[in-house]
Amino acid sequence: MNPMKLGKVIFNSNFTHKDDIMNHKMGVIRGVEPDLPENEILNVTKSPVCVKSVRRISKIFSEENNQARKVTLGTCILTFDSQLLPESITIYGSRCKVDPYVPPLRQCRKCYRFNHFQDQCRSKQRCEICGLTHDEKSPCNNSMKYANCSGNHKASDKTCPEYVRLIS
Repeated sequence: MNPMKLGKVIFNSNFTHKDDIMNHKMGVIRGVEPDLPENEILNVTKSPVCVKSVRRISKIFSEENNQARKVTLGTCILTFDSQLLPESITIYGSRCKVDPYVPPLRQCRKCYRFNHFQDQCRSKQRCEICGLTHDEKSPCNNSMKYANCSGNHKASDKTCPEYVRLIS
């Protein structure tokens, strides 16, 4: 095929790619009846901005008999087809305030750095306790030192100054 012709075909075809990440916002609503299924919430929601999807939040509790129990909470994450969040939405006549959704901070379980997961990591395996690259199968007897902030704590410690800085 003639490259000029190919270029002309591509140039003349009118197609656009809508980048979902740039064209939607996620918000959190609270106080929704736990019995309402996601599809019903989506169908009955009245909003100044189109709601693309609804995701219920659940929590798993452990029972005394070592059984896990999943409980649906009254919190939902809504994806809006807009770059702006509405102040509120209405579900069956009840007004729900919409707060911005802040996703949980991701931490790799391979290198223990933030903002990616283990399956995306290109770094070497590090020890959660001392931050060094050594055999993970044997217990670590080194002193605690987090490689990212040099603090004397485990890499998974939620009081780490780097963790606190990133979530605030």
